[in-house]
Amino acid sequence: MKSLKNIILFIPMFCFSQNIDLYISLLHEGNSSGVRDQLPELVSKFPNDPDVLYLKALMTTDGMEALQLYGDLLDKFPKAKYAPDASVKIGEYFYARGLYSQASSYLSGVLTKYPNYPNVERVIDLMVSSFQAIGEEDSAKYYVYLYKSMFPQLDVSDFGYGDSDRKKIDLYEGPWGASRRNIASFWAARHLGLLRFYNPTFDALQVPEIWNGLRVVTPDFVRDAHDLNIPVHVWVVDEEKDIRRLLSWGVDGIQSDRLDILYKVLEDVHSKRFSHAM
Repeated sequence: MKSLKNIILFIPMFCFSQNIDLYISLLHEGNSSGVRDQLPELVSKFPNDPDVLYLKALMTTDGMEALQLYGDLLDKFPKAKYAPDASVKIGEYFYARGLYSQASSYLSGVLTKYPNYPNVERVIDLMVSSFQAIGEEDSAKYYVYLYKSMFPQLDVSDFGYGDSDRKKIDLYEGPWGASRRNIASFWAARHLGLLRFYNPTFDALQVPEIWNGLRVVTPDFVRDAHDLNIPVHVWVVDEEKDIRRLLSWGVDGIQSDRLDILYKVLEDVHSKRFSHAM
């Protein structure tokens, strides 16, 4: 009886899954009217189903709202059937909006997270176009050949590269410091509320505390970086009070021309931590 009950439960779920696939196929064919009629009932009956969430995002005409729905799907159901498609949709949104730094950063990590995604070429093409749009040709080449190592069948000539380009690329595995464009991209993601979609392509933010009169490093800046597991290194800091303040904010490294002052502060901080531990 137990196995029969499982079969009975399986049949409607299988049919439901097949229906969702059908709805999505109809959308891809440009037939959205019938799907739109069914969507409210589907959302009402299955509000927490990842496939329905994906379908709802596809049907949402407001780009930012759709972006949030794709993000919710990935946060709650990272291994769902349509999670890879949702991830690509986020990259497509950034690209379509001209947010090429965000697009290149996000798309460069999609295939690492979802190596079984069927349309590898589509992801790489968007990624390359995004990097090229911001003048990051070397980054585009790096990731193309990185993915070539993951997908041997990939034809790099489809993206305009050849053997001579491969010889110029040293697949250095890091660590990478953030470029000026990386820093600008991180800054923009913070202020646009897009950090949940930010995929860093570097290993550390090495920044001045203030640049051209603009304050770069704040406690919130450090916290947001740490939420993404990005260490923050600040340069060049020579005043003792500034070194102490930055350390209290949680920065991970300080570059200074006054090693005597830096050493004194670090020794003092270390001794206080040691005494508290005792």
